[in-house]
Amino acid sequence: MTNPAKVARALRAAGAEDAAKHVEGNSQTRLPPVQVDADNASSFRVFTACETQWDQLVVTGTKKVVIVRTGLDYMRAESAARALGVEWNAATLSDLRVMEVAAINAWAKDAR
Repeated sequence: MTNPAKVARALRAAGAEDAAKHVEGNSQTRLPPVQVDADNASSFRVFTACETQWDQLVVTGTKKVVIVRTGLDYMRAESAARALGVEWNAATLSDLRVMEVAAINAWAKDAR
């Protein structure tokens, strides 16, 4: 798993203070437990294992750095599924895509 403090230090060393604060802020966030239907449990495990497997754009300006997640990297998601012992098939991919779109929409809403 990625060490947020180490990532933040590296970002600061590169002069990306806003990005470092973003990483630190996200590492402090603890979400409440969620209930997952048994039919979706395997796909949900894969989705949560992919928290660091998002394709991202880093948009820099004179005073601000914005990280935009554009979607999951499906090759890395497949590797995560296999590592968890979850069968990688059309149903798993479909479930991931539903969760992926929901996450992207939530992040877009938060960014407004």
